[in-house]
Amino acid sequence: MKYKMVLVDLDRTLLKDDKTVDDYDVQVLQKLIDSGIVVTIATGRRYYSAKHLSDIIDRPLVILANNGNVVRENREDNVLDCRTLDYEVVVNIVNSGISKGLVPLFHVNGYEKGYDLIIIGGLGEEAIKPYLKGFGNRYKTIKGIDELKEEDVLALVYIGNPKELEDYEKFVIGKYSPLNTHVVTNFVNFSGMLEIMNFEGSKWDAGLRVSQKINIKPEEIISIGDDLNDLFMVKNAGLGIAMKNAIDPIKNIADIITEYDNNENGVGRVLSDIFKEIL
Repeated sequence: MKYKMVLVDLDRTLLKDDKTVDDYDVQVLQKLIDSGIVVTIATGRRYYSAKHLSDIIDRPLVILANNGNVVRENREDNVLDCRTLDYEVVVNIVNSGISKGLVPLFHVNGYEKGYDLIIIGGLGEEAIKPYLKGFGNRYKTIKGIDELKEEDVLALVYIGNPKELEDYEKFVIGKYSPLNTHVVTNFVNFSGMLEIMNFEGSKWDAGLRVSQKINIKPEEIISIGDDLNDLFMVKNAGLGIAMKNAIDPIKNIADIITEYDNNENGVGRVLSDIFKEIL
């Protein structure tokens, strides 16, 4: 069989706009897994959220959460891989951001502790309210940045005007590289988000580390995505697939663009065509 592994994004890819997975897509993925294809969720979402959204697949899965910065298997929640930011780098970037009026949010590997996000109390809490909406009570407030010394920081996040975030991204890259960064804009509650992560913490890098452990080659991997945080995995996979609803930079580097979007079983339909011999 030419392809042995599928890396699939969640939002605007496998998930419909209502944040559910259609039964048809679930059935296709189940059949692939039952046939020996390694289906892996590759998402910018935290593990807690990704796990619950993908539970409907009802099969053992590896989840590359926080854009691949933490990798867990979904049955026992064991950590298979984790890439974090250096504390001193975080402090320097945060201080630079504060001087520019930017409010930091910290994604952390705290699944077992009951929180996935940390904020600094009294620091622009009104500005980050739209981001906190989806976290419920799974975030922690600290008094000062020194408390981060005891945490595994997976990503430093800023929300706001995309142009301002892109300008700050350029500043951060110029001063603190190597880092993995991107600005994403497909959100309802806010206009843009800048994510700053470990240089090795991308969906593609994490997917490669998983595939190497089970002797799957890069050319045997299919990657499906729609946004900038999917760029490397769509570009470098044996078969890179952009969703019909993907942004242009992803469509431009993809091998295939799906005929249907995320609300029309785009993932299930394209995989059914590729794997028609076993489905």
